[in-house]
Amino acid sequence: MPSYHAIHETVEFTTGLAKNFELGLYLFTNVTPGHGFQVIGTHIRPRVSAPESWSIPVGLSLSGEIGYQKSTYSEDTWSVEVRLIIDKQWDKFYATFNPTLGIALKGISGMHTPVFEPNVKISYQFFEKASLGLEYYGGMGYITHLGPLKDQSHALYAAYDLVGNAAWELNIGAGIGLTQVTEGLVGKVLVGRRIIGLKSKF
Repeated sequence: MPSYHAIHETVEFTTGLAKNFELGLYLFTNVTPGHGFQVIGTHIRPRVSAPESWSIPVGLSLSGEIGYQKSTYSEDTWSVEVRLIIDKQWDKFYATFNPTLGIALKGISGMHTPVFEPNVKISYQFFEKASLGLEYYGGMGYITHLGPLKDQSHALYAAYDLVGNAAWELNIGAGIGLTQVTEGLVGKVLVGRRIIGLKSKF
């Protein structure tokens, strides 16, 4: 399906099941001009974090994701994602690095070799309730043979984050593609609400 002027919506429900374990469920929908609104797939995402008793100097967690998307919207209908999340907060400065592997279980290519998709975020709390920063999203090809730069996906976003609010999460960004195969200009908005009464370490 064409991605030009398409609006991708993801609804996520996440709950803590143990002190260092959470489970999330994604529902993917899409609105494309001329094709209307469609539900295109769903993923389930367990995530485990390193306990504080380990006393490691960074935040460390591992997220797995498995699910289905329609072939009209994704080359891989069934896929798995493994994401290592390493982050650190220094006073008002925050940084995270997510070396991510995407694995196709069923799709057009028939390949099951993991694809390397790194993500990086840096931000600084310039204001009492807001931080500004940069986010990078990449897709470099199979880990056994990375693709040439012209065939890789690289995008850079300027992002705003709401901080200091335990009940609400807000992330707004505008991104540009740095290679020809990457979407040229993309806007994103993430809104999250913590439901009072549920306990979670995340």
